Amino acid sequence: MQVKKKLTVEVSAVIHKKLVDMASLRAETVEQYCFSAILDALSRDETNGVEQRMTLAEWADHLKARQKKLYGDRVLSDSVEDLYQSRAIRDAQMDRW
Repeated sequence: MQVKKKLTVEVSAVIHKKLVDMASLRAETVEQYCFSAILDALSRDETNGVEQRMTLAEWADHLKARQKKLYGDRVLSDSVEDLYQSRAIRDAQMDRW
């Protein structure tokens, strides 16, 4: 038996009426109409080359590779610490005014 997942979508009253009307014209239930529409959209996206977004792990690997390309093996400073230092310098300058 194929495992199914439930999907709940909230739509405005106007969209709901359109879905009911279109499903009725095709002699389908709203669920059947929506399922067909989703399959059509997925098929179009796959055909047109729309790809899935990267996972967080893939994104992290991508960023690490980009950093290596840009900076080589150079160790970059901790930007948070740099911000704290910049803020301290600015605050000290403002205190002198």
